[in-house]
Amino acid sequence: MVEAIYAGDSKCWFLSIPKNLPDGAKFEALLRSGGSKVQTLKSKREGSKLTVNLDPETSKDLLPGIVVLMLRVTATDFQKCEIVDRFTVLPALDDDEFDCRTEAEKCLEQAEKALADYTNGRSKVKSYTIGTRSLTFNNAQELFDLVNYWRKQVYFERCHKYGVDPYKKVVKFV
Repeated sequence: MVEAIYAGDSKCWFLSIPKNLPDGAKFEALLRSGGSKVQTLKSKREGSKLTVNLDPETSKDLLPGIVVLMLRVTATDFQKCEIVDRFTVLPALDDDEFDCRTEAEKCLEQAEKALADYTNGRSKVKSYTIGTRSLTFNNAQELFDLVNYWRKQVYFERCHKYGVDPYKKVVKFV
């Protein structure tokens, strides 16, 4: 699961520096997201550790979507880039596009709407977009199965959030 942060939030990474690098190697931490320019982050080397900081000012300029943190190591006649982390940037809390629901909750709503449209006869279309996938259905049972699948996913997410084992039921006898 890819970690998510909200635009405008800060984050810190603590990285171990490999021992087999050339003397005098310089480190540069870079962020890259789809559609945005490469941004350089503040980093500080302390012995064999490198601390990389994403400050709120830099974070608020990130576009929603997947972002990669890369580490560029340069020295005389040596350069290496490596992806260190991937995370998702969500819209800021005060942004109009902000939606606090998880992807499973959004897909469940879309699947329930598709089932309602299909069974009520309001829609003659048998193709629906749920999440990031476009699907074609032959009957209502396929949509019903999809709704049940997303209900289970939402249930598992909520169990994980509250630290509950979804496969155990606790019964209290009075």
